[in-house]
Amino acid sequence: MDRCISDTSTWMEGMKLTLNQSKTEFILIGIPQQLAKCSNMAINIGGNEIYALSCVRNLGAYFDKYMTMEQHIKSKCKAAYAQLYNIGKVRKYLDHQSAKKLIHALVHSHINYCNVLLIGVPKYIIQKLQMVQNTATRVLCRIGKYDHITSTLTSLSGSLWNLALNTIYVY
Repeated sequence: MDRCISDTSTWMEGMKLTLNQSKTEFILIGIPQQLAKCSNMAINIGGNEIYALSCVRNLGAYFDKYMTMEQHIKSKCKAAYAQLYNIGKVRKYLDHQSAKKLIHALVHSHINYCNVLLIGVPKYIIQKLQMVQNTATRVLCRIGKYDHITSTLTSLSGSLWNLALNTIYVY
């Protein structure tokens, strides 16, 4: 491991890049039995000992040590709900098309980000993203919290509303 880190550091220096030791993280991924064998593992980078984390972020996607993607979905849902809250505050001033574009730009960008990583994730985790989409539909179409949503989702499915979501989500 030390040789690999040294080689990476040498390559980066050759490319006029610097390894930021304070932001360097690593994670061990595996099943609980495998991870129990490697507890408290640390690597040495530039005199600093870095310990394995339970969750790391790479290019905006969160990976946990069991690859459940729960932290990723949690963070994306949180960001999407924050945007929906803001859109809901100004929704009465927007026409349908403007609200639809705004939701596509600010909400669907969060729930679609890195969704290819979610293939094979259990339905109960994916259901959280479906709930965000249902809330977005309610904000767009001004539907009450307890009103039925299925028919509205079906009517919107012909548009770009479900473009990237159809491959993973189940209605």
